Amino acid sequence: MEVAATKKEKARHDAHSCPLGGVVDLIGKKWTLPIINLMGNRQKVRFSEIIQEINAISAKTLSARLKDLVQEGIVRREVIPEMPPHVEYFLTEEGKQLRGALTSLFMWASERRSRESR
Repeated sequence: MEVAATKKEKARHDAHSCPLGGVVDLIGKKWTLPIINLMGNRQKVRFSEIIQEINAISAKTLSARLKDLVQEGIVRREVIPEMPPHVEYFLTEEGKQLRGALTSLFMWASERRSRESR
């Protein structure tokens, strides 16, 4: 007798059967797209610079998003051993490819915002 799959098992199966499943989960988290876009524009960026640019994001949320992006191989975290030491974040090759794929979405959203503000 076959047992019905739990919601968690079904979600895991759906994510694996659709190539966009995991990507949409990652980029669908609040602030992920602006972080990726900022890093693509700036090459390397410090935590404090992201906070300044995306001033509505909290430090806790930014820390969580950066951790997710590092774990997924989209962003690299590099400790700079200067005095005082600091950390810089930048897009990996995979992150650059993702940003390239998202460029059309960024342009579309910007054009849409412009039309709506008229």
